[in-house]
Amino acid sequence: MHNLEFDFKYAGGGAGKEGAATLSVDGKQVDSTEFLKTTGYPSHPGL
Repeated sequence: MHNLEFDFKYAGGGAGKEGAATLSVDGKQVDSTEFLKTTGYPSHPGL
């Protein structure tokens, strides 16, 4: 069995801003990418 981890670090500063993503397998980084734009979504109470 393997452990997969997806990490996203949002740059902040408001909705739709950039961020960086990293994919790791068994604790070793196998890929990463940067998103120049993200999509904001409204939060819902109770989630």
